[in-house]
Amino acid sequence: MLQLRIQFPAQRIFILNLETPVTARANEADAFVFSASPETLAGIPRGRATVANLANNHVFDAGVEAFADTARHVREAGMHAVGAGMDLDEAGRVEVVESQGLRLGFVSFTYARPARRGVPGCAPLDRGFVEARVRAAREQADVVVASFHAGIEYVQVPTRTNVALYRAAVEAGAALVLGHHP
Repeated sequence: MLQLRIQFPAQRIFILNLETPVTARANEADAFVFSASPETLAGIPRGRATVANLANNHVFDAGVEAFADTARHVREAGMHAVGAGMDLDEAGRVEVVESQGLRLGFVSFTYARPARRGVPGCAPLDRGFVEARVRAAREQADVVVASFHAGIEYVQVPTRTNVALYRAAVEAGAALVLGHHP
């Protein structure tokens, strides 16, 4: 069993699941397409390290251009975006946040719209991919946080498959595993 004792810095680091496109391009007539205006990001605390998980089932609701808007708006708001991108490399990118000498590496994964080489999407829930990205994060950071947008809606217990992925992330070097979706 991996035991890790870390004294976290006084600075707060926020991670949020941004489960909506942030764009002016969304079609408001479609009730099943999530979207938020760029002004919405003004409500998120400034001056602190904030990591926005984009690996979820709604970030591409308004299309690829709206996703590109979302990633741009997140970065312009001073946040770190993780878990989705214009191709597999970008979706699986490790985001490192340094706080008071401690480097935290963030990676994120989901079941929805998996990215591929040259195809926009999210970092996939593929065991080999998860392990490789967590190991890459561990090489760059003192502490790795792996975030998973997975599970079955309205079910409060993770599936065996998801538990196996979470354990694989820990074995690959994640100190903290976050689960969200249901």
